[in-house]
Amino acid sequence: MRSIALAAIAVIFYPALTFGGPLKDDGTSRESPSVLKPAFVVPSAKPPDCKSIVDLIKKQAEQGDTAAQIHLGNMYFNGYDVQRNTDEALKWYHEAAQKGDTYAQKVLGALYYNGDHVKQDYTEAMKWTRMAADRNDSDAQKAVAEMFERGHGVKRDDVEAYFWYSLAGKQIVVSEELARIATHFTSRQKAAVFQRIEKWEPLPAQASAIYRPQLLTCAEYRDMSLHDEERAR
Repeated sequence: MRSIALAAIAVIFYPALTFGGPLKDDGTSRESPSVLKPAFVVPSAKPPDCKSIVDLIKKQAEQGDTAAQIHLGNMYFNGYDVQRNTDEALKWYHEAAQKGDTYAQKVLGALYYNGDHVKQDYTEAMKWTRMAADRNDSDAQKAVAEMFERGHGVKRDDVEAYFWYSLAGKQIVVSEELARIATHFTSRQKAAVFQRIEKWEPLPAQASAIYRPQLLTCAEYRDMSLHDEERAR
C-alpha cells in the first residue's frame, strides 16, 4: 500500500510528519519534499542554561507565542529537557494549530492518521490536515487528496481527490497522482474541477513559526554542536 506523506522534518527532535510513509536516512519522506525545515541558528560557544531556557519557553507558550507553543510541544513529545508527556505535547500543538499555524495542523493530522501516541482517527486526521490545505499548504493538499482517494476520514471521492491534487500540483510535483486518478471520471467533471480551482482562494495563514535563538533547548544545542564538530572534521 502506498503511503500518504506530509513533509518530514529532517531533525530528530521533531515528530515525523508522515502518514505511514518510509523515510530516507536524512529523515525526509520518500514521496514528498521536505518544506518545513526550521531556520537554525548557530549555537554559541557557551552552552545555554537549560532550566532558564525551559522556563522561558513555557512562559512564552503560556503567553500565546506560537513558536514557543510548537517548540514546547516538540520538547514534550520527545522528552527533551522535560519529562516526556504526549498529552502535554498534544495540548500545545492544539494551541498553535487553532491559531492557524499550518505546521502544528499537519503534526496533528499525521499523529491522528498514524495513531502515534493517540487513538487512530482518520476523521480527526482529515480535520486538521484540511485546515492546513485550506491555507494553501501543498503537502497538506496532497495528503487531503490521498485521503479522498482512499476514503480515509471522508467518503471516497475521486473528483475531490483530483481537485486537491491539482491545487497541490501548483507547488509540488503530483503528475503521477493526477494521471492515475484522471482515468476515473469524464472530461466534463475535469472541466468543473478546473473552474473550481480558478475560483478557489486560500484562507489566511499564519506564518509558520520558526525557532529563535533564545528558544533553543539544551538537547538541540547538543545536537547542533555535534553536527558542527562533524562538519569541522
